[in-house]
Amino acid sequence: MDKINVFVNVKIRTGEYEKSTKMVITDAPSEQDAFDYAMYCESHNPEDLEWDEYTVADMGWEFAYSGNGTAIIPDEDLLVLKKYFYPHTFNQEELNGSGNYLEYKGKYGHEKK
Repeated sequence: MDKINVFVNVKIRTGEYEKSTKMVITDAPSEQDAFDYAMYCESHNPEDLEWDEYTVADMGWEFAYSGNGTAIIPDEDLLVLKKYFYPHTFNQEELNGSGNYLEYKGKYGHEKK
C-alpha cells in the first residue's frame, strides 16, 4: 500500500476557548490514519487520550480535539509545505499506545472522518 502525505485541520477546544491548527502528516497509510495521528500529535498527554467517534479528550476533557478536514498533499507540494509546517511522520505504534485508541479503532474502524 502506498503511503500518502496529508494536510490536516485540527480543532482544539478548552473550556469556552476554541482554535484550529493545521498539520502536515507524512507517510500515512490513509487520510483517516493521518487525521487520527494529527490529534495524537497535538495532545498534551497522549498515553491517556480518550478516543470516541467524534472527539478525542485529553487531560480529563480539559482539552478536546476534533477535525474539520484533510487534503492529500501531492509529493511535489510537500517540499513547499515543509518550509511552513513541521512535518510529523506517521507512527502506528505510537498511535496504538494512545489511551483507548485500539478499542476505538475496533469499534468505529475508519469511517468517521
